[in-house]
Formats: sequence, structure tokens, C-alpha cells
Amino acid sequence: MPNIAHIDSMLRMARQTLAERERERETQPDSFAWQCAVESAQMHVDELTRQLVDAKKQREIELVEIRLTGKLARFGSLPMSVLGRISTAFEEVLVQAGRTLRQQETVEAIRSLFDVRLKAVAPGSTRLFITLQTNPDLFGDSLAETCLTHTFNLLKVETPVEAQTQVRKVGRKGTQQLSKLLKVLDENYLEAHVNWQSPTDKFFTWEGKLGRIRELSQTFDRIVANEPEEVAVEGTVYTESIRKRFEVQDASGFIYGGSVPDSLMNSLTALRVGEPCRAILLETIHENPTTGQQQKLYQLKYIAPLPAQSTLQPTQLSLF
Repeated sequence: MPNIAHIDSMLRMARQTLAERERERETQPDSFAWQCAVESAQMHVDELTRQLVDAKKQREIELVEIRLTGKLARFGSLPMSVLGRISTAFEEVLVQAGRTLRQQETVEAIRSLFDVRLKAVAPGSTRLFITLQTNPDLFGDSLAETCLTHTFNLLKVETPVEAQTQVRKVGRKGTQQLSKLLKVLDENYLEAHVNWQSPTDKFFTWEGKLGRIRELSQTFDRIVANEPEEVAVEGTVYTESIRKRFEVQDASGFIYGGSVPDSLMNSLTALRVGEPCRAILLETIHENPTTGQQQKLYQLKYIAPLPAQSTLQPTQLSLF
């Protein structure tokens, strides 16, 4: 199999050379020599990109080992209920992280792209081997590789600032699933040692001791509670405008309501009650640690009328 790490290193250098030659050409736009140099560098980048794509296609899968230790994980076995919760949460971490990076694609499309599978359960405490498809794109980038890298980086955070940065890369829903996975381990007194070797031969590992597992789960829950997520809504304007408030009703009848920044008041008041619209909202979830009850708060980020072909029809001519 081709050495992916070597090809990747060469491609990075080739892209840097191309960028340098493009900058030189900008200073001498009429230079035939620099034009040829740029074209030559571009051809080299294209060839190395093709080699990287082919090499990652030959790799086919990413293999992650999760070694569990604890009373429940002796002799290479695990209760099915616990195994199901761990494997489901792990898959959802990656799928939701992928959805964060590719918001134009559906969750099911990303799930199909990854095709996450439990390949084997082996003895030695209990060792789970999980695979997902590498599937490089036209530039040699693998979404699976990126999501695994972000997940390991999130597990290894040391400070709140670092945690917030990594949470944004995995996304709120991905982080919620990771916290759920950690809670399953904590509830069942299971420690975890997770390993993965990336296509570029970088070795990722995480040692999850019980104290660290609980600490991370609590940290993620606190950050997620204050980390807004974008929600796209299509529906109709529901009520007349109340200063710095909005209400939009979707096709199911659910009414989203919340605050409006001053910069969007003109966009909101230009719409009529009952008029079809598309809105992007920032959703923040606050959870009561005592009762477990959640409260969702929304702030308007964008709102505009839907195109004329929409089947939604306004019910009033006015009135903001």
C-alpha cells in the first residue's frame, strides 16, 4: 500500500510552493516565466492529490480500538444493553461531528458515508474494534479522518478555553453524544483506552480513567448548555411584532419565539403576519441540574420571505 504520510507531506510542500509562485506571478502578471512556473506547480499538486485520493481509497477503512476495563468487562464480554449504548453513542458522536462540518448534507447521508460497524469484540478485558469508511473526497480529504481527529482532540482537552474551541469543531450535538458515551462508562464503572492510527501514521490514544471520565462529561455538559446552535426553520410569521421579539410557526404547528437583535428588526417588520418565511435561529439550551428540565431559548439570526412558489400562503395582509 502507498505511504499516505509521505504523499501527504509532499502534497503540503507542493501546495506551499504553488502559493509562493502565485504570489510572485501577481507581482509580475505579464511574466511568461512565472505563468509557466505556476502551471507546473499546479500540475504537481494535481498529481499528488490524485495519488493521495487513490492511496486513501486503498486504505478503505479507519479502525478504532476501544479497550474497556472493569467488572462488567471481564473475560472479553459485555452486557448487550451496555454494548448497544456504547456503540450507538460512539457512532452518533462521529455522525453529528460530520454534520457540523457538512451542514448541507443530511444526517442519514453522513451515516451512510461512514458506515460505522462493530467489527469484533476481543478478549483482554473487552476490546471493541469499530470501523468506518475512509471515503476521501476529490482533494484527498476524509471526513471520517477529520471527525476522528476532532473527537480525540476534544477528549484530550486540558483547559475550559481549549474545551470550548474543540466543542465547536465537533458541534453541540456531537459533544452531547460524547458526554452520553462518557456517562454510560461512568454509570457502569468502566474505564476506556481508545486507539486509532490515522492515514498519515499519526497515533491517537486516550486513557479514560473513571475520575477523568466524569470530569469531562460534566465539563462538556456545562459548555454545551451555553453553546448556541443554528436551527433553520421554514414556516409563517405567527403574530404581530412585539418590540425585539419574533414568532414563527413551522409546518407541524410548533411556534418558535425569541429575541431579535436591533440589526434584524427592519427585516422582521418588513414581513406580514402569516407570510411564508425562512428563518435561522440561534438555539441555546439551559438545563436545571436539579430537575433535569431543559429550557430552549432562541435568538433570530436571519429571516426573509420564502420564494413565491412556496405552498405556504399568508393569512393576513399585515401587520407589523
